[in-house]
Amino acid sequence: MGRLVYILLKIFAKLTSFIPFALFYAFADVIYVFLYYGFKYRRNIVRSNLAASFPEKTDEERLRIEKRFYHHLADIFVESFKAFGMNPAAITQRHHLIHSESFSTYESTNQSILVVTGHYGNWEWGALSAPLQAGFKFVAINKRIKNPHIDVFIHKNRSRYGTVLDQIKNTSDIFQHYCDKHAAFILVADQSPGIKHMDQAYWINFLNQETPCLHGPEKYARKYNLPVIYLEIMKIKRGYYELRTEELVSDPSTLEDGEITRRYMNRLEKTIREKPEYWLWSHRRWKRKRSDGL
Repeated sequence: MGRLVYILLKIFAKLTSFIPFALFYAFADVIYVFLYYGFKYRRNIVRSNLAASFPEKTDEERLRIEKRFYHHLADIFVESFKAFGMNPAAITQRHHLIHSESFSTYESTNQSILVVTGHYGNWEWGALSAPLQAGFKFVAINKRIKNPHIDVFIHKNRSRYGTVLDQIKNTSDIFQHYCDKHAAFILVADQSPGIKHMDQAYWINFLNQETPCLHGPEKYARKYNLPVIYLEIMKIKRGYYELRTEELVSDPSTLEDGEITRRYMNRLEKTIREKPEYWLWSHRRWKRKRSDGL
């Protein structure tokens, strides 16, 4: 069964280059109806997260954000499939790096950097667009897909323009191997830590709530003294995103423990508050409590 799914996925991937975006988005509109009104996919989680994050907003305001989020979630779903058939010109046009001064500072040197971003805008196209627009060896960490055939196919597709992809379990080895190779390590680090890592989590006031944060960005930035760059992915209109960089930390060794994480989460919160509908509200972000790490 797994191999059949893989074969069907390969066939569909070949067809995506011939299917126009308009048709994909028409399908996304249908998906939205099923997600929101039919399956009510994680609607209670989304509603609870929005209420806790924006207590100052009215019920009507939060409801508008909620519905816009599900529209965006449906777009991300179809855009992930459309990526199979996108050529470099289409990718850089639709996932365009416009403010790259923070990258430029280190592109002419052998200094590796750590790039932090969140599940905001379209993070799925990042592995494709990044190496086409900046002069680093981009290295990203991802989760393995259970079906080994699909895992290999997705891995090959996402890395086709030069991004190095590897599994979370190999994170330490990845940093050690690429740190002296002018690398840009990309960490999408805004989700909740696993229960076994709660004792290492940093606790930050994020979106009006006490929030446990992954220790990875802080750990590896300090260990290898990597400058930390924030990557903002703003949705300009349907199917078009602008990428902007901002240096958060130039020398991690000068900062107190936890300050890197605080700066990252504060900057991400600023992005989310500007246009909250484009963040991944369906994630159980606040399911962990301090007692879980004891």
